[in-house]
Amino acid sequence: MVSMGNDRKEGLMSHMPILGALTSKYKINQPLAGKTILVCTHATTATMRLISTIVQIGASVIYVPISYSTNEQMLKNIGTVPNVKIIKKAADEIRKIAAYVDVIFEDGMRISELIYKHPTQYNLKKHLYGIEQTTSGIRVLENIAKHELLYPVINVAESEIKLEVENFMATPESILALFVTDGQCTLSQKNILVLGYGSVGRGVSMICCAHGAKVTVVEINPIKRVLALSRGHVTIDISDMNGVLKDQDIIISCTSNRAGLCLGPEQFMLMKNGAKIVNAGSGAGEVSPDALKPESYTKNRAAASITEVNGHISCVLEKNDMTKTIEIICSANPLNLGCGDGTADEIMDFVFSLVLVILINVNGSNITRTINPVDPDMARQIATMWLPDLYDVKLNHIKSAELVDEHRPWGKLTRFFSYENGANLDRFSIVRASFEQNTSTDGHYHAVSEEAYFVESGTADISTWDPKNPDATHRVFNLNPGDYLSIPKGRAHRVFAGAMEKFVCLVIASPPFSFWDQFFPIHPPLALQPFSAQAFP
Repeated sequence: MVSMGNDRKEGLMSHMPILGALTSKYKINQPLAGKTILVCTHATTATMRLISTIVQIGASVIYVPISYSTNEQMLKNIGTVPNVKIIKKAADEIRKIAAYVDVIFEDGMRISELIYKHPTQYNLKKHLYGIEQTTSGIRVLENIAKHELLYPVINVAESEIKLEVENFMATPESILALFVTDGQCTLSQKNILVLGYGSVGRGVSMICCAHGAKVTVVEINPIKRVLALSRGHVTIDISDMNGVLKDQDIIISCTSNRAGLCLGPEQFMLMKNGAKIVNAGSGAGEVSPDALKPESYTKNRAAASITEVNGHISCVLEKNDMTKTIEIICSANPLNLGCGDGTADEIMDFVFSLVLVILINVNGSNITRTINPVDPDMARQIATMWLPDLYDVKLNHIKSAELVDEHRPWGKLTRFFSYENGANLDRFSIVRASFEQNTSTDGHYHAVSEEAYFVESGTADISTWDPKNPDATHRVFNLNPGDYLSIPKGRAHRVFAGAMEKFVCLVIASPPFSFWDQFFPIHPPLALQPFSAQAFP
């Protein structure tokens, strides 16, 4: 297993630790040496990091930015990575470079769609294969490949780690954050209709409910409807959708384009005035082309005025002196991809690291010319790299030079202060306390840490009490060499060292001691203190 080590702190990979660890592991052996990878996805920091890693472990990259990725500065940054060539998504340019490409990694099958339109015009490598990262791309491939595929494709989109980590967690957050910003509205107290209860639909519904919305889920699959119902949502079949549209403030489409859950002129005319439509699904099929044509409404004795500004479409419908406005957010492209900076790097770390492992381990000659699932072992490798390693914990050898003496009114405390790249005491901390005769600590307690005292030499009385009620629960423990006393969290305590010799003990705290977790209540009444306490300050 690869350890992420210090890659969490290294500039470019600071938010993508798995990708950083893989880079460190493979850049010496150069497993992609001699290969050319065509990358067609969004111009984001995560994409730049993936491309940089691919180059560092030996490959050349041809980058084709998606047409509506408008981050020009990021595109320039990608262009500064060595061995990267940027081209536009023009058919003639793709034809020129196709013969050199070993793997096509794409978002939405945009390159493959060009190839499938005129396959005889492309001279493809014998063992070329593709990697598709989106469900919409897999649906496109199923539509354009009528018979056997031209080359194998690995379906990253529907791997478990992609579905659960990105689609359920990150994509809904991106969608709703951008929608609230661009749509200038809040989710609280809104009636929201969610079309489709797959991984994206589940995440969207959960977040909307958390913000105080009332969610109704439209789903064909009865098992998914039961799941939605078990989580407190109202659920209806698609046949009942039209009847609830008049009450919905927001309609969020989260379908895969296979279920036929698209919004057409009929649905637009039934929506309430001011309703907003959000496309969080797999592509253009979420809103039918007819819904954006004025003539579709004319035949229904209505007039439609449709305007578009920066991908946001406003439909003003008029009929029998009635007027309503429907706003469509990104009607053709999913909101989380068509706007903003896309999914957070921390989440893309999982997806792009999985892509990198596939590039390193898959040989195009050994996979079938079909849509291939991701090898579960590859996904487990990525997930395991993120989890804490419980079975290979670094041994901490703390040298005497790393111990620091702190002087206190009662004596000396010797402790270890952790430092960068040094030992790290995650589970407990230990100090050695040396008390002068007839001294004492201030009474205090810890809200988080439990403490244990192990006596080396000397004697002491340790007074303990409930800081909220010192008169009722006060106790005194007399400690001698070899004794051990455990003090639970929340229990106030005060050490009174004996008069004959220094009192020396080890104090172990779990979780590790923190000065933030040190609180000073009033001392117990004098009458309840040890007999020798009169001599102490």
